[in-house]
Amino acid sequence: MTAERGGAAAPPRFDEDDYDTRMKTALRTALGWIAAVFVNLGALLLVAGILVPRTNGSPALDVGIGMLAAGAIAGVGWTLGGGS
Repeated sequence: MTAERGGAAAPPRFDEDDYDTRMKTALRTALGWIAAVFVNLGALLLVAGILVPRTNGSPALDVGIGMLAAGAIAGVGWTLGGGS
Protein backbone atom coordinates (compact mmCIF):
# COMPACT_ATOMS: atom_id res chain seq x y z
CA MET A 1 0.00 0.00 0.00
CA THR A 2 1.10 3.52 -0.58
CA ALA A 3 0.58 6.64 1.45
CA GLU A 4 -1.91 7.86 -1.17
CA ARG A 5 -4.23 4.93 -0.40
CA GLY A 6 -4.06 5.48 3.33
CA GLY A 7 -1.19 3.09 4.06
CA ALA A 8 2.09 3.93 5.68
CA ALA A 9 4.78 5.40 3.46
CA ALA A 10 7.98 3.45 2.99
CA PRO A 11 10.82 4.72 5.17
CA PRO A 12 13.39 6.80 3.31
CA ARG A 13 16.50 5.03 2.12
CA PHE A 14 19.63 5.91 4.13
CA ASP A 15 22.12 7.77 1.98
CA GLU A 16 25.43 8.36 3.75
CA ASP A 17 26.49 11.19 1.43
CA ASP A 18 23.19 12.99 1.97
CA TYR A 19 23.54 12.51 5.74
CA ASP A 20 27.05 14.01 5.70
CA THR A 21 25.85 16.97 3.65
CA ARG A 22 22.93 17.60 6.01
CA MET A 23 25.19 17.35 9.08
CA LYS A 24 27.67 19.81 7.58
CA THR A 25 24.81 22.17 6.80
CA ALA A 26 23.44 21.86 10.33
CA LEU A 27 26.85 22.44 11.88
CA ARG A 28 27.46 25.47 9.66
CA THR A 29 24.06 26.87 10.64
CA ALA A 30 24.79 26.34 14.34
CA LEU A 31 28.24 27.93 14.00
CA GLY A 32 26.70 30.90 12.22
CA TRP A 33 24.17 31.39 15.02
CA ILE A 34 26.90 31.11 17.66
CA ALA A 35 29.02 33.67 15.82
CA ALA A 36 26.06 36.06 15.55
CA VAL A 37 25.19 35.73 19.25
CA PHE A 38 28.80 36.26 20.34
CA VAL A 39 29.22 39.31 18.12
CA ASN A 40 25.93 40.87 19.26
CA LEU A 41 26.50 40.21 22.97
CA GLY A 42 30.11 41.30 22.65
CA ALA A 43 29.05 44.57 21.05
CA LEU A 44 26.50 45.21 23.81
CA LEU A 45 29.03 44.45 26.54
CA LEU A 46 31.64 46.60 24.82
CA VAL A 47 29.26 49.56 24.74
CA ALA A 48 28.20 48.89 28.35
CA GLY A 49 31.85 48.69 29.40
CA ILE A 50 32.54 52.03 27.76
CA LEU A 51 29.43 53.81 29.10
CA VAL A 52 29.26 52.46 32.66
CA PRO A 53 31.64 54.20 35.05
CA ARG A 54 34.62 52.03 35.91
CA THR A 55 35.16 51.06 39.51
CA ASN A 56 37.99 48.59 39.92
CA GLY A 57 38.89 47.62 36.39
CA SER A 58 36.38 47.11 33.62
CA PRO A 59 35.23 43.49 33.43
CA ALA A 60 32.29 44.28 31.11
CA LEU A 61 34.66 45.89 28.63
CA ASP A 62 37.08 42.96 28.81
CA VAL A 63 34.30 40.40 28.40
CA GLY A 64 32.84 42.42 25.52
CA ILE A 65 36.17 42.48 23.71
CA GLY A 66 36.63 38.75 24.34
CA MET A 67 33.16 37.91 23.03
CA LEU A 68 33.69 40.05 19.94
CA ALA A 69 36.93 38.19 19.29
CA ALA A 70 35.25 34.80 19.85
CA GLY A 71 32.40 35.79 17.53
CA ALA A 72 34.85 36.93 14.88
CA ILE A 73 36.75 33.64 15.11
CA ALA A 74 33.51 31.65 14.89
CA GLY A 75 32.46 33.80 11.93
CA VAL A 76 35.72 33.06 10.13
CA GLY A 77 35.17 29.35 10.76
CA TRP A 78 31.63 29.65 9.45
CA THR A 79 32.82 31.47 6.33
CA LEU A 80 35.69 29.10 5.58
CA GLY A 81 33.57 26.03 6.29
CA GLY A 82 31.38 26.70 3.27
CA GLY A 83 33.16 24.35 0.89
CA SER A 84 32.42 20.64 1.03
